[in-house]
Amino acid sequence: MSGTENAIAGRSGWFSTAAKAGLTLAVAALLATSCSSASDNQSATATSQGVGATDFTIAPEGAPKSGGSVTYGLEAETDGFNPTINRFAISGHMVAQAVFDTLTALDSSGEPQPYLAESVTPNADSTVWTIKVRSGVTFHDGTPLTSAAVKASLDAYKASGLTGPALAPVSDVAIVDDLTVAVTTSVPWAAFASALTGQVGYIVAPSMTDPATSEATVRAPVGTGPFKFVSWTPNQAWVGEKNTSYWQEGLPYLDQVTFRPIPAVRTRQDALTTGELQMMHTSSPEVIAELRTAAQAGELQLVEDRGESEESFVLLNLDKAPLNDVRVRQALAYATDTETFNEVVNAGVAVVANNVFTPGSKYRVETDYPSFDVAKAKALIDEYKADPSTPGEVTFTLATTPVPENQRAVELLQQQWAQAGITVTIKTVDQAAFIPTAISGEFDANLWRQLGAPDPDVDYIWWWSGEGTPNILNFPNLNDAQIDAALNKGRQSTDPEVRKQAYADLQKRMNELIPYVWLNHTLWAVAADNNVRGILNETLPNGSKAYPIGGVGTFGGITRLTGVWLAN
Repeated sequence: MSGTENAIAGRSGWFSTAAKAGLTLAVAALLATSCSSASDNQSATATSQGVGATDFTIAPEGAPKSGGSVTYGLEAETDGFNPTINRFAISGHMVAQAVFDTLTALDSSGEPQPYLAESVTPNADSTVWTIKVRSGVTFHDGTPLTSAAVKASLDAYKASGLTGPALAPVSDVAIVDDLTVAVTTSVPWAAFASALTGQVGYIVAPSMTDPATSEATVRAPVGTGPFKFVSWTPNQAWVGEKNTSYWQEGLPYLDQVTFRPIPAVRTRQDALTTGELQMMHTSSPEVIAELRTAAQAGELQLVEDRGESEESFVLLNLDKAPLNDVRVRQALAYATDTETFNEVVNAGVAVVANNVFTPGSKYRVETDYPSFDVAKAKALIDEYKADPSTPGEVTFTLATTPVPENQRAVELLQQQWAQAGITVTIKTVDQAAFIPTAISGEFDANLWRQLGAPDPDVDYIWWWSGEGTPNILNFPNLNDAQIDAALNKGRQSTDPEVRKQAYADLQKRMNELIPYVWLNHTLWAVAADNNVRGILNETLPNGSKAYPIGGVGTFGGITRLTGVWLAN
């Protein structure tokens, strides 16, 4: 997202990249629309879409039509398009989903299903996964898709400093036959198939893993996906043309797609209104509110991502006083008026958060996370100050990036916390330097957005202590045996009820320790011209309904353009 996209993001064009992937890991790596009966000339009609969302779409009349082009407005540019070495956030994945296919994709219930793979099958204890890819598939350069290409991709991800930590449990990738590989893991990994919906699930052409040619393919990616690379002018446009040999018969419908990075969300919104764009995504609450009004008036179509989302929060460094004392962290939670924050910062559009899982998630349980109570916050601070073993005064630095909306957010938090006797100094850090502060641990508290995987195992790397091995991606410096036990239990069990209990234990312990002061769940939306059809992800190859928006690793706001078509 752009720095102006969301007031609590704390990051420019791609915080999710920066906080997840840009840190030296692409965490994204872990990884047919139901319409009403409105005619093409009628206004968009509210319909129930996906995971509980109410959206405004126009129903198709007749079969999909082939031809035409769509220009899509992205929130940011990406540093290149070789997924084994480049950092993908939401914008990067939008382009990647056009060029590459992931081995698996999520269905509407958030379960991984075969996609480029014909099957992904575990052994009895989930320590060996057999992946068989579809026959007759070719890369854009004419090279056949084989098990050797799959092994080369997975080996490259494992060796990469960017994506390697996401595949840490993988100990071996072996070729079984021309279309089959066997992936062996050092521990049972029940959710491995979910990991393959994300960045490490993209199977790239051999030229992209060959050291002699891989650097060149940063600019000219080669995959098996619905669109072939044509050109890329950084910060202007990425253009792809229809893959006429695509393995999904009849797809894609469009002849061409163009992705335009437009970080300024208002500029992106205006470009959609004037017809320069046919589609765009956004997480700006104010813009989403305006798009809702326009959609209700029939001026455009709008679908909102109501699946598991990233969370917006204040990231606390548990290694730094006074935040190393749980009483102070509890006081911060009690002193945060999230309802007021949501109204002032998010135009009331976002969903207030008190947990890592969104309402409706099958993993979510209620916990004793502190609700807004200034008196309780002040009592805890007074107790801390009176304790002779503490430094006494409660003062620390809250950092964010130089974005006006972000400044407004931290200033509001500063005011709220002051009522409990907490002194906060606001620090503004340029985007390029902001993310490294989390990696190095050189921060007290940061305004942050992260997390949000449909399968919690994909977020394992952010909470795991390392169990003796330093984990620089555990930003709050959690070092808790109960959390490690819950993470390992959730990863290694194949029993859905055991996994649910593991993540229930995780939530309860997390909200006891309070490494994060929760603010809200991020809402993404995709807006489209009234001529566009098939806005949400197309039906999966096995006939199941796809996860409507998002589902690529830990990211929301992503749709495949494979099934998009134009009515006229």
